[in-house]
Amino acid sequence: MSFTEQILLSFVDKALLGGIVALGGFYATRAIEAYRAKQILRTELTKQRVLQIEDVWKRMLEIEALCDSFRKSIAKTWIQPAIGQPEETRLQESRESWRKLVISKKDAVDEINVKFDGMALSIQRDSFWLGRNLTEKATAQLASIRSAFKIALTGDTIKAGEAGAFVLETTITKHGIDVDYIMANV
Repeated sequence: MSFTEQILLSFVDKALLGGIVALGGFYATRAIEAYRAKQILRTELTKQRVLQIEDVWKRMLEIEALCDSFRKSIAKTWIQPAIGQPEETRLQESRESWRKLVISKKDAVDEINVKFDGMALSIQRDSFWLGRNLTEKATAQLASIRSAFKIALTGDTIKAGEAGAFVLETTITKHGIDVDYIMANV
């Protein structure tokens, strides 16, 4: 092999190596840019998801507050039977008085029930953003609030309290969601 052939071979060898390095750099840059684009998309989707989760939980808390406000508005005008009658009779009269008040506020009850139905549909509609776990928790929380509201409407949980007074007991099971839970499930 002559000197000219060696230079030519060296030149071709270096050109091929340079081309391979350039091609590798090009594909590495494309891969890095694709990764960055996915990360940006993931970040934006996460932000949107957190906003949707916040919106669902705010609306659920508003419904819970509305139910509590309704219960308190009835409790203000609720007349308990006079002491002196047998306790079972007083309890029945007290429950009947409660039911009459609830019936007199039918429009408010219907409005709250419409909000419950709307919220249930909203949870299903937003299930993409909430994910399966949060959708299940939100549905369970809404069901618990609705159950407590329905029980409060019947007056069946009115019990004898202290000093001859009657009290209405309701229980809402809290399906708490905190920031750590959300971030672990985003």
